[in-house]
Amino acid sequence: MNKHPENTTKRIFIGAFIRNTEFIENVNKLKREFSPYVKAKWTKPENFHITAHFYGNATFPEIMQIKVALSEILNKPIRHKIILHGLGVFYKKQKPYILYVKPENNEDILSRSISYIQKQLYDNKLIQTLPESYTPHITLARIKHTEENFDVLLNRYKEFNFGEISTIKYEIIESILTPSGPIYKPLQL
Repeated sequence: MNKHPENTTKRIFIGAFIRNTEFIENVNKLKREFSPYVKAKWTKPENFHITAHFYGNATFPEIMQIKVALSEILNKPIRHKIILHGLGVFYKKQKPYILYVKPENNEDILSRSISYIQKQLYDNKLIQTLPESYTPHITLARIKHTEENFDVLLNRYKEFNFGEISTIKYEIIESILTPSGPIYKPLQL
């Protein structure tokens, strides 16, 4: 019996989990402080990650092609100091909808590695177009509604240091949608 039927799809993205105790503790403090001023769906600590590319639904043969195309970066962690610094917001229709932390690095290693991943996918005809722009980020919450003092609190954390990491390990990650929120797990291939 075939373990991976050809027509079965999985919802996937290429990303790197953030497993850092200081970061999680700082986010928990932030969540308590923000709670009176924002109604949001907060990311579970085990789901903190940086997305390099959201692929969407992929069949097993496509996943194997992705694994081959990205083998160099998937098999070799990037050892570099990355500071989890500053709070930001993505807006949709002039309303805040994603609260995030900005990972930063002097050599712009994240942007370069993400561009490499996207170019490899494009060059191997696994995606049709290269994304125009991308801001590396770690999603903390999906915002539903904000109160009046939200912006004041946001400005207080614009330069806050949430911690740092020394290694980024990109993986093919499955995103399983459930009523209680998404479950992200690395694909074992």
